[in-house]
Amino acid sequence: MERGNDLSAQIKVEAERQPVQIEVTEEQLEALRALWDSGDPKAAARITFYVKDRSVAEMAVAGYRYRGDTCCV
Repeated sequence: MERGNDLSAQIKVEAERQPVQIEVTEEQLEALRALWDSGDPKAAARITFYVKDRSVAEMAVAGYRYRGDTCCV
């Protein structure tokens, strides 16, 4: 499992090089958390954004996140 730990550390370093900030309401944040939590929050994911039932964007993300002021989930 050491390779997995090395890969995880590399992903974290790479992610720091390209920060993206998205402003949402508290309700939107809770909805996003609920969607993410319905799967495995530690696994990588593909996020699809919809506007009025139309898919408008996708992004792949590593399975790593912060919740509030706590560390990794």
